[in-house]
Amino acid sequence: MSAQTAAMKKRKKEDWDPVTPVIIKSGSGNDTYNLPINPSLVSIDSPMLTFTESAPGLTWESSRSNETGRITNVTIKDGAELVGMSIKPTAELVTVEIAYAVDTLTVSEAESGVLVINSPEAPFTVQPGTVLPAGEWDDSTATFPNAISSVTVMVGSQEALKHVCQQSKKVTVTLAFDLGG
Repeated sequence: MSAQTAAMKKRKKEDWDPVTPVIIKSGSGNDTYNLPINPSLVSIDSPMLTFTESAPGLTWESSRSNETGRITNVTIKDGAELVGMSIKPTAELVTVEIAYAVDTLTVSEAESGVLVINSPEAPFTVQPGTVLPAGEWDDSTATFPNAISSVTVMVGSQEALKHVCQQSKKVTVTLAFDLGG
């Protein structure tokens, strides 16, 4: 990457949209890498919201956003089916659990206001691209041993949405995150 290209990829906070997406794609890339139906390649793309690894290294199992805010919308694209819900922020915190049979990827609001992503069973690898400080990322991938099976949205201790996935190789979960919310 040239110095000019690297400089162009740096972001300025004033350029951010107040509602920025965190996009989680499941199954993408399996054909590219000639992987079997299982395992499932999972990517997290957060073009305007960066994350910091909890423990710096070649992979991460837990990361937190570098900005505060609230999850205001969850959209699930399951093949051609589109399922979504708006979330009005309250005192209750939101958790989105993406299940891959027995393994899970969890995206949660923390009391501190940051977004926390946990993936204890399948460590993520940061993808090269945008120039960020060490330990920060905006694009990351992992391989789960099974295809995506469901997406559950919890608001506090109440289940607000449970979607059982039908097209496990073509599922995209998009979280709208209201910065500073």
